[in-house]
Amino acid sequence: MIAILRILVILGGIAGGVLFFLRQLAGSGQWRKGISEKDLNLLKDAIIEPSSDLIEIDEEELSLLSLKQKRKRLKRNSRRIMVGSFQSIYEEHLFSYAVMNYQQGQYLILVNTTDREYVYRVKADGTDIYVNGSHIGVLNKEGNLSHPINKDILAKIDARFSPKRQVITKSEKTIAEVLNPLVKYDDHERVFTNLEMENEDKMILLSLTFLNMIQRTQ
Repeated sequence: MIAILRILVILGGIAGGVLFFLRQLAGSGQWRKGISEKDLNLLKDAIIEPSSDLIEIDEEELSLLSLKQKRKRLKRNSRRIMVGSFQSIYEEHLFSYAVMNYQQGQYLILVNTTDREYVYRVKADGTDIYVNGSHIGVLNKEGNLSHPINKDILAKIDARFSPKRQVITKSEKTIAEVLNPLVKYDDHERVFTNLEMENEDKMILLSLTFLNMIQRTQ
């Protein structure tokens, strides 16, 4: 009986140690595929337009989104950070962002709207996308957004450099065309045309569009 109790105590100690390790891991931010909570907090502190100062991106504002932006470079804890915000054609701030570079082709991006937080961990083999802490997918260089677990294709964005408009599709149906930042455009051109999305498409549409706008205007 005493031997059994000793075994139970040992197992309890091991379980407690494992639980402590998992809590520490989750707290450090490593749970999210190499995203450091420390770096993410630096980006949160660096954001120049807090969510409370942004305009909600409803259906009307979505159609007014432009490539006009204000941005600047900051230094936090010896890390260089690019911060900025994109505006509507009427210069309303619709979303803010902060970018931290790690090495060539790898960086961390934070985007804030009035109601959502988007986090992008950009790596050589793809970009992990999180919305309000949930891992919604992995975007590859070809513009395919796949489910993080079953790898099904959730949506696609035209990743070519030359088109004036990049088509975004979901279930083989076009839900929007977005203005390509790499092609010459007018300051007051709207990002979105041919918007034909359902309410449930909005999160995926914005997660792809925000990343595209930031990456192609750096």
